[in-house]
Amino acid sequence: QIIFNKRIGSVFSKKGISDSSSSFSKIKYNFKKIDQFICVSKAVQENFSNTLSSQNKLKLNLVYDGINLNRLNSNSSFNIRKELKLDDNVFIIGSIANHSKAKDLNTLIKAIYELTNNLKEKNIFCFQIGKHSDLTFNYHSLIKKLNINKYIKLVGHKKNASSYLSQFNCLCFSSVREGLPLSILEGFHAKIPIISTKAGGIPEVIFDGENGSLVDVHDYKMLAEKIKKLVYSNELRKKFIINGKKTLENKFTNKICAMNTLSVYKKTIEN
Repeated sequence: QIIFNKRIGSVFSKKGISDSSSSFSKIKYNFKKIDQFICVSKAVQENFSNTLSSQNKLKLNLVYDGINLNRLNSNSSFNIRKELKLDDNVFIIGSIANHSKAKDLNTLIKAIYELTNNLKEKNIFCFQIGKHSDLTFNYHSLIKKLNINKYIKLVGHKKNASSYLSQFNCLCFSSVREGLPLSILEGFHAKIPIISTKAGGIPEVIFDGENGSLVDVHDYKMLAEKIKKLVYSNELRKKFIINGKKTLENKFTNKICAMNTLSVYKKTIEN
């Protein structure tokens, strides 16, 4: 009822990247009474524009998500090292990703195999947080087939997953599609070095070799190489942490996000 009211402006927010666009989606998103669109990354904006008419493309706005820099990082009472009996010298690779095709956990699992077998790096462990799905059985089967059960654990959904960040030595993303994961910003805030594939909007926030490491989508071998490099370089980890904090403060705060969002709503009212 609101959207059909001519006296009320409407703004549609687009967070993710679609791998297909139905006829219904094209009709819905090209509805003439949508005044403005907000996209969370340039990648989302580019992907979404393929669905829009030339008129509605003029309504696109880029507004990056942001987080509150003053919030305290909460810490989980679950001690990963203690509960899983991991030695102090074990490098913990964190992963926060639901079990969907877009997150491509097969690449992460293969990277763990590459690390522990071909690269002979045994002092690592991957703690994977994410909601299970129909794909979970396949992931467990692959882990069993590669015989890497002792190097990776799929722990399922965890409430307040970011509370585990402080226990990770690095945060890893293996996605094939992303809008712009809030977990990256949370990783910067928690001072955790990040390694990721070049999926969606991720290269808009992570710059390879500066505030994190990037690899091509599906490239599990290079993902393993980048992780190993981080394991042995304290200097590189510090560099990523310092520059990640700067990136967060300069571009991805809740205040910046709020001001940019407000400008879109003002534009809607003025029009």
